Amino acid sequence: MDWNDMRRQWRAAPEAALPRERLIAEVEARDRKLRGIVRRRDWLETGVAVAIAPVFAWQAWRLAERAEWVGFVFCALIVAWIGFVPIKLWHARRALPTPRHDAPLAEYLDAERGAMLLQARMLEQAWLWYFAPFMVGIAGLVFSISGVNLKTVLYTGSIAVFCVVMSYVNRIAARTAFRDHADAIARQINELDGEST
Repeated sequence: MDWNDMRRQWRAAPEAALPRERLIAEVEARDRKLRGIVRRRDWLETGVAVAIAPVFAWQAWRLAERAEWVGFVFCALIVAWIGFVPIKLWHARRALPTPRHDAPLAEYLDAERGAMLLQARMLEQAWLWYFAPFMVGIAGLVFSISGVNLKTVLYTGSIAVFCVVMSYVNRIAARTAFRDHADAIARQINELDGEST
């Protein structure tokens, strides 16, 4: 990706009446920031998955050896969830557009807006694909191994509260980090459309 080539091509586009330099600088800065945020998040989640997957896989193996099948099923669910999360995140990151100097600026902006909305929807639904499977797996594993008592109820309750709070935080991040950017991009697209008419 060569932003200098794109800057030259987009500057020379036939609809170049609005302050293109400012717009192109904003697009470049936003693109770099978004890619940095998403890349760091993906690497962090992948690192955590690599670190904890062997622990739960080993626990699942031990439960299977002892024929504790209920605990094994919940532990296997956790292992599957650990593998699923990085794959989902990496897949969503691949939806980020690749800037091409031969494509019109408006086309790139539209693709960037779509990628922002995809990231926002993913965060808004994190309770469903991220926190719910984790919560079910942990609760089932804890209750199957240690039974239902005050300690296990308090432990799983604290994890449930954590999941609810983090789901809410993800919804806020979806709005402030991605939906607000998508709205700004939509305004830029409208400006470009207004220029070209």
